[in-house]
Amino acid sequence: MPLHLRELTVLCLALAPMVASAQPTEARWNSSIDLKTPEDWAAYERVLNERETDKPHATRYVSIRQEPTDRVPPVYVAGGVTTIIRLPYKLHTRGTGIGGGGEGRFELVRGDRKVFVTPTRELAKGERFPLLVTLADGTVIPLSLTSPPEKLSADGEVQITKEPEKPDELRARLVVMTEKAMSFEARLFRALEEQRSAEHLLAGLLAGGNTALTSLIRVKDRHFVDGAGRSVLLETYASSPEAPRVARQVAAHFVVTNTGAEPVEFTSARALSSPGLEPVPAAFRTQPRVIPPGEDGFIAVVFDREALGGGNVAVDFFSKARGGQIEFSVDLTPGDFEPPQRSRWWPF
Repeated sequence: MPLHLRELTVLCLALAPMVASAQPTEARWNSSIDLKTPEDWAAYERVLNERETDKPHATRYVSIRQEPTDRVPPVYVAGGVTTIIRLPYKLHTRGTGIGGGGEGRFELVRGDRKVFVTPTRELAKGERFPLLVTLADGTVIPLSLTSPPEKLSADGEVQITKEPEKPDELRARLVVMTEKAMSFEARLFRALEEQRSAEHLLAGLLAGGNTALTSLIRVKDRHFVDGAGRSVLLETYASSPEAPRVARQVAAHFVVTNTGAEPVEFTSARALSSPGLEPVPAAFRTQPRVIPPGEDGFIAVVFDREALGGGNVAVDFFSKARGGQIEFSVDLTPGDFEPPQRSRWWPF
């Protein structure tokens, strides 16, 4: 089917900046073209249809919903074959492009309510490139450009539709979002209160090596090796026997030597009464948060002395390396916080 002279002229004008300019319009998407007018699109699509009249394209329909749990829909592409992605609303060209290092692997033509994607060569099996399509209303549609499964061909055309929201689902989502917001607000309030507590301030001083700024003295120390073979020095702190007022807080200070080849990051900790396994309110501070190989890290734990009244206090430390599992544990006994008795014997 012959092309009209006017259509060829429009197409040449649309593609001319890509040839004449040494720099592309958008540095992020090197192999991309923006068609501005309906006439540009009509000419470009007519050229594609003329080029591939012997390969009729079937349309595959993809329905999307703006849910964080939704999987990313695939778009099946093949080298040298153009796939047309039709959109439910007008496209926002500046927010649309291919990432993951695929900028030079595709020719991308954008504008109005369509996107043309043409791989410059075949994709390897399992190879995927993210395509983000941003609509004018702010909706972001993530797509995955990949090779078609066995016995299937590349998509000639993909029609994307937005699934309408149902009132019941909207209400349920609003309830979930409200609960999450309230939970976040409660955690934030609790964290701010903890930052101002005497226990957290004391733990911060101990972890930072500023023991002299506290009213506690070191009373005991012992060494042990954790499950990963790291050396740990445990120092316990309590009020001095000569202090005019005995502080109700006691503290444990851990010096962890990272003897491994990977950094260690302690993400959280907990204190439990033993026996009973009841949670014990405690303040934790780590300095630094990530312990490089061959270096020391310092962890301070502060809790009320009354927690030792019924027995021991078990402290568990969790790290990022073990996927949230316990990195090491230690049992603190009442004797760990009792200063040695001064001898009353005098030989002279």
